[in-house]
Amino acid sequence: MLDLGLFEIPVTGDIGIAAAAISDFHPDPADRIIAATAGIHRATLITADDRILAWKGQLPRQDARM
Repeated sequence: MLDLGLFEIPVTGDIGIAAAAISDFHPDPADRIIAATAGIHRATLITADDRILAWKGQLPRQDARM
């Protein structure tokens, strides 16, 4: 996938702080990091995770279950 243009985004201190600050989100730290990373990079999060999809936050999400 990297050869096709996919790139990795490292977890930074800013992402960690944003992950801890997300309100009304479930406590799974990996999901918090994923959501915070998408938010900081103004990306639409494509996910099949029911809890992330049900969250009422402002993060743009696309349901990958379709």
